[in-house]
Amino acid sequence: MFPHAGASVATYIRLLRGAPAGAAVVRMPGRDLDEAAAAQTRVTAHQVTHGVVEAIGQATSEPLVIWGHSMGTLLALEAVRRLEVAGGLVSTVILSGRDFGDLAPESRHLWTEEELVGYLRGQGGTPEVVLEDRDMREYALATLRADFALAATACWDREAKVDARIVSVHGDADAAPSAEGMHAWLRASRSGGECVRMRGGHFFCWSDPAFLELITACVQGRG
Repeated sequence: MFPHAGASVATYIRLLRGAPAGAAVVRMPGRDLDEAAAAQTRVTAHQVTHGVVEAIGQATSEPLVIWGHSMGTLLALEAVRRLEVAGGLVSTVILSGRDFGDLAPESRHLWTEEELVGYLRGQGGTPEVVLEDRDMREYALATLRADFALAATACWDREAKVDARIVSVHGDADAAPSAEGMHAWLRASRSGGECVRMRGGHFFCWSDPAFLELITACVQGRG
């Protein structure tokens, strides 16, 4: 699982407790660092996905279901492409919370503190106490900026395709991705797929139990 920008591994581990055994979350670089230190340890999307593909290759030969949420969609697709080139088998890739049209390189890592705070408030999911407390806010923004800098190195070719089936998912109250843009993800698969709408906003994954059921169905070959 490739998380959204600024997310912690723990956030997704709690969500995936009810998923089939073997679920794992990719820990993004730049955690546990202040902004200055994180800026000195920049890594690229290529490095992250290469490391994930190597780790998966050593851990299992079973068919995989890979999920990417928001920023994580770009990394998930790149990882699937690399896995398939290396001979790995991915049955399904779940892409949620990001429009197919939003594939241009990121520039959000250059935003001011005020712009980053506004982004977090607009997305929802970040407690206001985090944004009001100086230390917690600085940590949250350093992590977010590091992830945005990583996303700036990822750019998916709109004409590229993977063999894995694609399931694109969005919340019905999420203003960012359009239904058309989410359906367009299916063009990136040679095997087709489906576009699913869930109840909730950008973080519908935590509010609609049907999403965990969807993951389970995909792992069990029913989705």
